[in-house]
Amino acid sequence: MKRIVIPSILYDQLRNHLLSTLDVEREAFMIAGWCDEPDLEILIRKVIPISSEDLEDEGKYGLSLKDEKKVEIIKECKNSNGCLVEAHTHPMSVDDVNFSGYDRQNLKDFVKYINIRIPNAPYCATVWGTDSVSALVWRYKQKAPEVVDELAIRGSSIRKILPSNVSKRRSQSQNNSENIVVHDRQIRAFGSAAQRTISALKVGIVGLGGIGSHVLQQLVHIGVSNLYLVDDDKVEPTNMNRLVGCHKKDIGKYKTHVVAANARSINPQIKINKKPLNLRSSEALANLKTVDIMMGCVDNEGARLIMSELASAYLIPYVDSASSVNVEKGIEAGGRVACYLPFEKACLWCSRQIDQTEASFDLASEQEKKMRIQRGYFNVPGIEASVVSLNGVISSIAVNEFLAVTTGLKKPANTRYDIIAGKLIQQKWDIDPDCVICQGCIGLGDKANIERYVISN
Repeated sequence: MKRIVIPSILYDQLRNHLLSTLDVEREAFMIAGWCDEPDLEILIRKVIPISSEDLEDEGKYGLSLKDEKKVEIIKECKNSNGCLVEAHTHPMSVDDVNFSGYDRQNLKDFVKYINIRIPNAPYCATVWGTDSVSALVWRYKQKAPEVVDELAIRGSSIRKILPSNVSKRRSQSQNNSENIVVHDRQIRAFGSAAQRTISALKVGIVGLGGIGSHVLQQLVHIGVSNLYLVDDDKVEPTNMNRLVGCHKKDIGKYKTHVVAANARSINPQIKINKKPLNLRSSEALANLKTVDIMMGCVDNEGARLIMSELASAYLIPYVDSASSVNVEKGIEAGGRVACYLPFEKACLWCSRQIDQTEASFDLASEQEKKMRIQRGYFNVPGIEASVVSLNGVISSIAVNEFLAVTTGLKKPANTRYDIIAGKLIQQKWDIDPDCVICQGCIGLGDKANIERYVISN
């Protein structure tokens, strides 16, 4: 699988420039990060529109960029540790655009030129019609290009575009009559296109406890058919009051196995990876890079920090959920759902939804943790109370945020719930221009080095 991932806000900017006029070719460049494994992904993080002043000449059958503009773009790309993506239009092309012989000949020379000036990076070229796109990618020093299989648009809306130069259209198995019947009431609410989007997404769920088991069950009910689960805990007797789909016979089993069985009882055809893994394993982090949206359901601040960085680096929408019951000063109970959309909404770090002290402790080695406790640098919190009904409310809010970015149900939001006051409070957090995560990691892909969090088993 080779795909281009572009935030919806940058996708709109690109199309507005390229398709502002349909009688002449238009051009733009994009600076991107990338991911080499397990799939090749080109992660767009900046659009550079090309104006007529940047061209040697502007006509209907080809564009020639001025040398000084080439140098400027290449310098910016190198300084940001990125790779380069070119985009141009074919006037009059509508729903079946493709590269011309003239395009392919020019690209051969330009790829050689780029390989010298931006070494060790892929190069990608795209051509746009009014309702279509085709894309090719050259790995470093690779003579022949590879066809890009998919364009993934992510942000306040999530959708996928199949390029018109993909030789064989992927079958949409979710469009069978059985699934139409099962989701008839949803299709009446959101439409068939939204239902197809839900069915086509790969969703990652990190944490399969009181909230995560609720989230998984609801996602399967609404039609998610491809799930990647991350949790290495086993079911304990104290989980029985809140782990959805769990029975006494499941005590001692891995949580991922238990919730996967529950998911298959709802949809026997679901594709689900249930291998029990810690978030900080190299396999879990590698697989999470490939998801279209990530649902965080953990009670660990270190895990939230890792997921925030991963979401930023690989341009993955991230919905994080938390609940709490405090009985020290009378009962205080509630929770919150935070929706992070790279380029559009603040991450958990700059919105101060991650406790820095706890995150630092969670990510420390066992020896370091013991030292901090012994010296009084950190007080280990006691076992927290947890109630299934509160978890259910928070989980449902989280799934509604999932629906917001997949169906257009509403605008994605951040929500706090106070169970005692019976209030839902919308929260707005501004993006911090100096945030180390949603500014410092955004779109970097492998250059963000998320693997530094990996611990050996």
